[in-house]
Amino acid sequence: MSRTLVRSLALAAALTAACAPVQAHAVSLGDLTLGVLEVRASLGRNPNTGGYMTVANRGAADALVGASCTCARAVELHVMSHQGGVMRMDKVDSLAVPARGRLELKPGGAHLMFLGLKAPLKAGTDVPVTLRFRKAGEVTTMFHVVATPSAAAADHSGH
Repeated sequence: MSRTLVRSLALAAALTAACAPVQAHAVSLGDLTLGVLEVRASLGRNPNTGGYMTVANRGAADALVGASCTCARAVELHVMSHQGGVMRMDKVDSLAVPARGRLELKPGGAHLMFLGLKAPLKAGTDVPVTLRFRKAGEVTTMFHVVATPSAAAADHSGH
C-alpha cells in the first residue's frame, strides 16, 4: 500500500473512533455495580426527561431510595404500568435491588424522572447524578446524555 493510503486509512480510523458514542463506565459501590448510565436528551421545550441504568448486585438485597442532579429541580423514582389498557407512570419511594440479582431502569419500565430541567440536556454531554441506596450508601457518578437510550437500556426481553 502507498503511504498516502495508509495515512488516509489511519486518519479514517481515528475519526471513526472519535465520533463513536461514548459508553459510560461501570461504577462500583460495595456489592453493587452500576452500568448503562444514561439520561435522555431534552425533547423540545419539555422540562422533564428520563434516566436509565442497570444495577447488578453480588450481595444481599438493597434498594435504590433516591437520586438528585444539579441539572434538575428534582429526580424521582418512577415505574410504568398498564391499568385498564392505559399506560400509567407513578412515583415510588424505592426500587428493589434483589440479592444476587439485577435492577434495570429503562424506557417503559422503572426509571429516573428528571423534573424541572434547569437547561436543556444536549446529547453527547454528561451530567452528575447522585444515587442513594438503602444499604450501599450514596455515590455521585456521570450519566451520559443520549438522543436515544442504548440497546441495553431499551431491551425489554424477559419482561
